[in-house]
Amino acid sequence: MKQTDFNERLHGIDALRAIAMILGIFLHATIAYKVDTLPTWPHDDVFTNKAFDFVYLLIHSFRMPLFFLIAGFFCRFLLLKIGEKEFIRHRWKRIVIPFGLSLIFILPFTIYPFLLYKNSDIYAGDWGGNFAASFKQLFQWNGMAHLWFLYYLIIYYFIIIVLRYISRLLRMDKLINSFYLFWRTINTGVQLLFIITVIVTAIILLNSQELFLSVDTGVIPGLLYLTFFGLFFWVGWMIHVNPKIFEHLKRMSWYLLIAGLLLSGFTFYLEFIFLPLKNESEYIILYKIIISFQVVLLVFGVIGVFLKYFKREIPFWRYISDASYWMYLLHLGLVAGLQIFCIQFKIPGILRFPFILFATLAITLISYKFWVRYTLIGAYLHGPRMRKSNVAKR
Repeated sequence: MKQTDFNERLHGIDALRAIAMILGIFLHATIAYKVDTLPTWPHDDVFTNKAFDFVYLLIHSFRMPLFFLIAGFFCRFLLLKIGEKEFIRHRWKRIVIPFGLSLIFILPFTIYPFLLYKNSDIYAGDWGGNFAASFKQLFQWNGMAHLWFLYYLIIYYFIIIVLRYISRLLRMDKLINSFYLFWRTINTGVQLLFIITVIVTAIILLNSQELFLSVDTGVIPGLLYLTFFGLFFWVGWMIHVNPKIFEHLKRMSWYLLIAGLLLSGFTFYLEFIFLPLKNESEYIILYKIIISFQVVLLVFGVIGVFLKYFKREIPFWRYISDASYWMYLLHLGLVAGLQIFCIQFKIPGILRFPFILFATLAITLISYKFWVRYTLIGAYLHGPRMRKSNVAKR
């Protein structure tokens, strides 16, 4: 493969990683306005609509699988590019340290609005008492909130390093390289990956008590969650082994994406209209099998579309890609706090969602520009960046 072709693909995948992060902000902004409430999350009784339920289910079904697929792709890319020791140092700086510092400085700010909302019935109207009680509860374990994805990445990186060590110890390198050589030569890689991913996803969902996996923010994550997101991490790794798969995804991109969107509408119908009337095991099984296809179609389709249209580095998307990490780390407490603000101060219902979304995007982007991009924080999140004036002087 030509280096220019590979670089084009990297631009598309990097832009897609940013989109996956920002879609998380959009997703969380919808939750207060869903008809089907989420436990512990602020819920706005004045303004709800099933359109938000559909958007939530659509984004939730593919966003994190897509993110972990991209993470698996870049994991192998970095390992081959900079070597194992440098990879460990790189991931320690970009993932482990931000994760640890976010647990200390960002997580309390994130959890606090949820505790205020949880305690609002107990301290009805007594905001002073609510503020004090919620602050005390910050010193209890409340889960990792949205930081769980960094925790999972650390686990997957650790597993990769351990497996590479074991393969060297057992002298399996030749066998693995032979398999990779075979994988690069076959022309049905995308079909095989599609079938394997759908089957394993269906098996995982059929063994879950949930209709679709949400998240597990505990210290010891559930095996099903680790396996589910680890599956897509592995798919990303295997795509890097055989990047010709990208060409197949580009050619089939709109077919895959449209099929995934159509299935999204069907699964929404099943969950909100049909299943409540026919809550029987055979229908639940059918739903989970269909949504397994939906997830993989959407993930593969979105990748194909981005590869088709993002063929070069665009300064705007480069900036958004840099900013998206910080935006995602900071956003959740802002979203929940603004949702509570809209409820308490009776902002007109139709304005609430756009106000929360744009206010969160504005605050996170402004804070990134002035307090993160050219600071030590930015150096840890995405590497050092120079101001244009400094570049011009050079």
